[in-house]
Order: sequence, then C-alpha cells, then structure tokens
Amino acid sequence: MDGVLLEEIMGEAVLEVAYVIKEPFQGQGYATERLQACIGIIFHQICAPRFVVQCAVENVASCKVADMYRIVCMK
Repeated sequence: MDGVLLEEIMGEAVLEVAYVIKEPFQGQGYATERLQACIGIIFHQICAPRFVVQCAVENVASCKVADMYRIVCMK
C-alpha cells in the first residue's frame, strides 16, 4: 500500500508519502519502487515543490529507503 496524502503538520498543509510493505515482501525493493513512483507523481503531476516522509526512526529499512533520495525521516 502506498500513496500521496495531504496532511497537516505543525499547522501547515503538507504532502506526505506513505508506504507499507507487508513482511513477506520486505527487502525486495518494493518500498524503493513505490517511493520513486510517488516522487514522480508529486513533482510531475501535482507539481508540488516539496513533501515529507514519516517513518519510525527505529525502522531502519524505511529510513534507508528515504535516505537513498536524501529524505530525512521525521519522528
């Protein structure tokens, strides 16, 4: 499951990328693929200048996916 959501963060409307990969499918590149697709939607279809990705900092794999695109995981 993945998508681009409109969220309110600290009183500001912000686009958020969300993705959840079930355990049997983790570690196969699906999160990377989905994040890349969502980034394309944000920049090329929605034309938004920025977005956020929220992931638990203890979820090392999710943070690594975000880090590949130089995205800082928010707590």
